[in-house]
Formats: sequence, structure tokens, C-alpha cells
Amino acid sequence: MSLYSPTVNQSSSGMKVVLLPELVADSQRNMNIDEAMLDVLAECNFAGIARLYKWEAPALSLGRNQHTLPDNWQHLVTDYRLQVVSRPTGGRAVLHLNELTIALAFRTDALGCGGGSRVRCLHKALLPITTMLMEASGTTVATGAAVGNRDNRFDCFQAITEADVVDTRLNTKAAGAALVIRGGLVLQQVSVRSIQVTTNHSGQLPQFVIDEFYPGCDEIAVVPMNVCLTNFRRILSHFYEVVTDNIVEGAIYRLVGSREVRDCGTPA
Repeated sequence: MSLYSPTVNQSSSGMKVVLLPELVADSQRNMNIDEAMLDVLAECNFAGIARLYKWEAPALSLGRNQHTLPDNWQHLVTDYRLQVVSRPTGGRAVLHLNELTIALAFRTDALGCGGGSRVRCLHKALLPITTMLMEASGTTVATGAAVGNRDNRFDCFQAITEADVVDTRLNTKAAGAALVIRGGLVLQQVSVRSIQVTTNHSGQLPQFVIDEFYPGCDEIAVVPMNVCLTNFRRILSHFYEVVTDNIVEGAIYRLVGSREVRDCGTPA
């Protein structure tokens, strides 16, 4: 059975993007939702599905090709009982505390990236959404250029690539992006450290840990999530018709729920 109801008129949905409600969730549920966005998008004709979210507790996300932790990160995870989760996207590890996270699932042809060097094209097509959101929150930004040997870096924020965004005032990496491409679909996940949306999590880690693994967050003002969401909708509207769709949203959460039941070993 299709996850997406055929009763919805999809014929005019090709340049529409479904905006999901903002959410606070644990690390695994956040990853499950992002991956389900791709699965549901494959069954409807929308150009994309987008969402903003934050993390209910400190977490370490690993790129899909990362399988081991360096000793200092293993100590961090063990000593402070951090959630560890694998992302569906590539890239390097990200420590998530108070920052805003963006997930964008899109059809590659809607982005003008049907072939050739698709990774570069897709980042170039999607990153303006992030940079415009950061600028609306008061960050002066520029897209990055390759700096340093990324192969030897475990932490995403220890190196800068063309898929990243730099805070030009602080001269630091302000956002890191990673992709996964599946056929004609792409998922981009972006950790935006220059937009802090809560102050709840920093207190769960000592300041010396934050200074080492998450530097600079004390220099950034908190932006309310409702302000971020309003700006996000406005920015998406520059490129697409932004809609809400209860059927798409329901299909995503049903799929997430079925995966969580399987992961817990509960009989079907």
C-alpha cells in the first residue's frame, strides 16, 4: 500500500514544498523522521519536504561512514551519557546541543541537478536556504572553501568545505551540511551553530567540555524557534509555493512509528 494517499490531487504539486511543524525529539527519532521524508517524497509529486528541529538532549551524530570514535570523543560520550546516532547523510561527526537543525528532502530535478557533478550542484542549490535563514537571524555569512585535510578530521566543525557556511564576523564555521542522494532524491541535513534556539542543554555539560567540543556558542544570542520558523517559511517562499499537508505529515510519522516498533523488537 502506498504511504501517500492517492486521494490528494498531485498534478499541480510539482513546485510545492511541504513544511512540517517544528519538533523537539531525541536523536534517533530526528534521524528517522529525516529519512522518512525521503521515503514519502518518493511517493508524491511535491518538489520537496522541509523541516526545522532541535534536540531534546545533547547528542553526537555520526556520518553514515563513521563507525568508531576517537578516545577523547569516546570519553565524552561515556562520561556524560550522550546519545549517539548515525545520520543517513555522509559527512563528519556533529555534537548537537542548542543549535537549530535543518532537513531538506528534494527532488534533484526540481533543483536543476539532474546529472553531472550532482553533489556540488545540490549543495549549491540548497545552501542559499540556510544562508538566507542565518542572515535573517543576524549572522553575516559566506559559503566556505576547502580548508585543511578533511580526511583526518573526526569533527565536522574542525574543517571547512564548499558545503559549509562561515560566520564572517567571527571567522568561524557557522553551519555544516551533509547529503545523501537516492536516485532522483536528495536529503540535506544542516547543523546551524550560529542559530541557538534553546539554552537548556549547555548546563548538562561542564563549561570546559563545551569550550573544547562546541566552542563559540556563548557569543551567540538565542533566537526563538517561532521566529526561525517564520523566517524559514518566508525564505522557502522565495523559491517554491510552501504548503502544509496533513497526509504527508501523517505518512511520515506512521513510517517513523513502524520503524521504531521494529527497532524495539515488538512483534508486528
